[in-house]
Amino acid sequence: MRIHTEGYVTDVTYLARFQRELTPNFIRFCLLMSGADLPERVNGEPFRYLELGYGQGLSLNIHAAGTPGEFWGTDFMQEHADIAQGMAAAAGLDNVYALSLSFSELLAFGAEGKLPAFDLITLHGVWSWINADNREHILNIIRRHLRPGGIVHVSYNALPGWASFIPARELMIRYADATGSDMDSGTLTRGAFDFAESFAKSGAAFFAEHPQVNEKLQSLKDESLQYLAHEYMNHNWQPFYFGDVAKEMLEAKCGFVTSMHSHVRLEDHLPPETLPILESITDSVMRETLYDFAVNRAFRTDLYMKDLGLLSLDEQMKRINGLSFVLSNPSAYFDRLRRFTIPTHIGSINLRQEAILPLLVTMGEKSYAPKSFETLKNHRRLAQMNEEHLLNLIAMLTSAGYLHIASESVSQETRDACARLNRVLCEQAKADEGHPFLVSPITGTAIAATREERLFLLAQSNGLTDPEDWADFVYKVYSDTKTDVLDNEGFPFLPEDILPHLVSTAAAFANEQLPYLRSMGAIPAKGV
Repeated sequence: MRIHTEGYVTDVTYLARFQRELTPNFIRFCLLMSGADLPERVNGEPFRYLELGYGQGLSLNIHAAGTPGEFWGTDFMQEHADIAQGMAAAAGLDNVYALSLSFSELLAFGAEGKLPAFDLITLHGVWSWINADNREHILNIIRRHLRPGGIVHVSYNALPGWASFIPARELMIRYADATGSDMDSGTLTRGAFDFAESFAKSGAAFFAEHPQVNEKLQSLKDESLQYLAHEYMNHNWQPFYFGDVAKEMLEAKCGFVTSMHSHVRLEDHLPPETLPILESITDSVMRETLYDFAVNRAFRTDLYMKDLGLLSLDEQMKRINGLSFVLSNPSAYFDRLRRFTIPTHIGSINLRQEAILPLLVTMGEKSYAPKSFETLKNHRRLAQMNEEHLLNLIAMLTSAGYLHIASESVSQETRDACARLNRVLCEQAKADEGHPFLVSPITGTAIAATREERLFLLAQSNGLTDPEDWADFVYKVYSDTKTDVLDNEGFPFLPEDILPHLVSTAAAFANEQLPYLRSMGAIPAKGV
């Protein structure tokens, strides 16, 4: 049966997705690029993080393993909380506090003195999926439990980019309501989307006059029902203009710092007549609003600071010089790329490999060791590059996920926590696809890892040293779980070709991915 709690879909779990933009290191990078920073530690207090609406808790657990501090979160779906708490317990993460409370209940929990002050509060998409009362509860949580100088990360569906799709979304909600409540949200969601698509094809004037709505419906066809139900079928669903969100945040004493990824410069990609108009506006809220119209932005990810205060230019550059970076994949991965795609609100920017080859080669030196911006700009291979150009290039590559922020010094406690969580993530791969990630103590964030790669690591952590033995191990897992092994074009291998394929893949993994994962500390704990 379809169930909504305060207008939110609760009879279908949300997807277990990792959100890199919630990573503390990446948030700090975006802040520094805009002249701000996370608050300084005081009186030996640990870094404290709160995620409002953590879904299945994958991001929360990965961040807790990879970053020292306390990681709190709440999600009022008990099934989500059970999954998040189960992962933390399996990995022995005693710094995860995964609560199952509504936002009003969290406020009451805090009023009892059970909730600390936080350095960083994050909410991904939630702002657009809840009613006005719950948004006010969130603002009160920020007022009472965000430290001075603390940061709010808020992402939401934005206007004007969503304007044309609002009627289509409303049509689907009304169709689902009219269909009845005796079906679950997944079934109703599929029916609503199928109906909207068929009605669009019937020649209905709205869809004929708004072809971009048809394109949006087509682009969503392959998404899972879990995603579609939670993203589009909540009764409380509202996109916002930037100024309206900024006003509410200001009421909680939080000033706008930056939109994440704003350091990817788009001036050369806007219409030449638009740029002078944007540059003539001195009011920051109006400028952001105009920019949203210039690029027709449909989703915003913004950072706010309580009691806003920016760094001096000298202090900003000092801290940027101290930032360290690593490649997000082994060098062989980048060797196969012909161009690097930087996603933006107005399409993709493509960089040629030869334009960034000196940086890539440098980043791969010394077994992928982290390298500070200070080191990079003085490196013999990069010293001839203009410092501002180099920083912009690094910023674009970091924004797109080709580079990660890194720590040059990591405690053994953090390394051990990551190893334990990686063991859990690899064990999951025995039953099914599981979560296609590992966590690195060097970056504090996730590294993509296929089921096959995690099984190779599991075989190695269980004491098998030869890649051919890893292939045998994976072959048995696939046989036991009746897994279809597909080639690069999506066709199943013949039974006699599966093991030779796995032997070849294991050898390539040993030569390319494994050394990189070792350097990132992303190796599972030994089996018992």
